[in-house]
Amino acid sequence: MKTLSSLCGALVDMWFNRRMDICRKGATVRIGENVEAWIRCFILMTMALLEVSLLNQSVYPCFMGVFPLAREVATVGSIAGTIVIPVVFSKGGKGIVASRCFACALLAFAGGGAAAFVACTLDSAALLCAGSFVMNMGRSFTTVAATVSMVRLDGVRTALCVACSLLGSYFFGFVFQAFPNGAGLLVFSFIPFAIAALSYRMLLPLIGRIASVASLDGIALVEPRSFLPRGHVLFASFFVFRLAYGCALTFNVGEGVPVFPLMPLVPLAVLALWTALKRGAGPADMLYLLAALSVFAGLLCMLVPRLSVTTLVYTFLFTGSDCFTILMYYVIAALGRRNVLQSFSVVAWGQCASASGTLAGTVVGHGISGALALDIDIAAIVVAFVALLFFAFNMTALRSFGFEETIQSIEAVSDVALGEGFENDDADRRFSDIVDKGCEEAVRRCGLTGREADVLALLARGRNVPFIEEELVISRNTIRTHVKHIYQKTEVHSQQELIDFVEACGCGWKGSSL
Repeated sequence: MKTLSSLCGALVDMWFNRRMDICRKGATVRIGENVEAWIRCFILMTMALLEVSLLNQSVYPCFMGVFPLAREVATVGSIAGTIVIPVVFSKGGKGIVASRCFACALLAFAGGGAAAFVACTLDSAALLCAGSFVMNMGRSFTTVAATVSMVRLDGVRTALCVACSLLGSYFFGFVFQAFPNGAGLLVFSFIPFAIAALSYRMLLPLIGRIASVASLDGIALVEPRSFLPRGHVLFASFFVFRLAYGCALTFNVGEGVPVFPLMPLVPLAVLALWTALKRGAGPADMLYLLAALSVFAGLLCMLVPRLSVTTLVYTFLFTGSDCFTILMYYVIAALGRRNVLQSFSVVAWGQCASASGTLAGTVVGHGISGALALDIDIAAIVVAFVALLFFAFNMTALRSFGFEETIQSIEAVSDVALGEGFENDDADRRFSDIVDKGCEEAVRRCGLTGREADVLALLARGRNVPFIEEELVISRNTIRTHVKHIYQKTEVHSQQELIDFVEACGCGWKGSSL
């Protein structure tokens, strides 16, 4: 098993075209742990996305014969679960215990799932609604946990992880279509427990760090630039784009089973390859452009009678939805990485917006399908209105909005704020000492200049270019030159890798384990 893990690590590292060992003056800093983290995150995200696929293909069709609106009730349960998570985690404090969070989530999933199964057997609509609601509330936490695990990855690795996970979920989803429906139900029942088992130890340090904070709300008041507001336009974009996914799920479906065409696999495969080979900036802009064009093309195809009855509509809508799914997970993982204290909150709130958009999209899909059955002209008017709203949102709310800019606008929480918010001041001081010693050792090993050392000290604490510009009173071009030289001398490719290197120089502790 160890040999297989090493082989997989080597293959993935070759994919990124980076060496696993960095030798500096007789000392070796291994980054193979990052490769292992990528593989773990890939498995977690594949299971999380496959769970959604099985939910639509195997679970919800069982509900249709009992109560057709049970799908929407279950989606409301997902929304409720993702609202509870940020409310709990935004408070901080010792009440947040990892084992308790996972146990409550799994109990809710198991209890709700059992109730839904009994309801299908007894043909009880009320019990089915209650069971599916509770089941999805519990499932929402394990999905958030799988997503939060990606804060250990840098931007390019995150995008590649989600793209490959989508491909994996498509593959296994089609495999399970060849088996009886019971196979899909069995795997669906197993996935949340597998996610919990695989992610628990990964997230234990992060949850412990959040729990050690006396009040995250208090830190957010002191450091507002470190926390993303819940009313941010980013979450509105999640809602709008997931409308397309919800619409595709219910548009002209038969027996409650959505149509999943193979064509979205092609752009996803190309996107995964492009993301793996690209170095430097993240793929947010390309992902957004491709998602917007695909969704708009799908809506236009609905207006053409001959095209509306083909799989072309689903191809465009699912392609746009999948591209935006990669963008969504890439952005929320990056935001969690910029400030790990808000990781659970921002991921849960993002998925809340996503689930709300899916719910609204299913209503729109049902409405368009019903209008098509009554009058094709009325259906065309409804689709044209939806397309106009989608176009207007992109041309107004997102016209001057930048996903990468939003990520970079989030700053790491300052030591002063942490000192006021942490109950354990000794642990905070030890963490600060590690960074200080790591910077000193990095300067000595790599021969950094005095000004480069100043920039390094701020980069190691997660500061961005605007903050460094204001703190050191130097131009952005000069800062970029210093950053380029620092990366070259330390042989890293991103700020997260630089932080990992500095902390490794300090005491061997890996900051990415958060």
